[in-house]
Amino acid sequence: MITPYMFWKRFDRLKREPLKDICSRHGIRYDRLLHNRSDCRLPKAEDLFALSNAVGVSVEYLLTGRHPYNARTRRIIAALEGQDEEVLCEVERLLGLASCGRCDGAGKGESTL
Repeated sequence: MITPYMFWKRFDRLKREPLKDICSRHGIRYDRLLHNRSDCRLPKAEDLFALSNAVGVSVEYLLTGRHPYNARTRRIIAALEGQDEEVLCEVERLLGLASCGRCDGAGKGESTL
């Protein structure tokens, strides 16, 4: 069940900077967000999206507490985070994805993984 109380609790647990700074950086009206929070209401859709980006999780997670990916997918994503371009280009090649345009020939030929 989606409740504004749980949304704000999850958001507070994830945020790493003051709400005012988050609002400033992501183009959210601070006064409107404070009003939503004090009335225990959910923010507008575009503010939900901006807040989810600010704390690095999906809107689904902020609203429900459920991650949109299964455990296996989350492990793969975690392993890819912070990898260099050569590794990411090789993964794209292995998956048959279109080139990102930054690979400059990386991923051609033999596998580097």
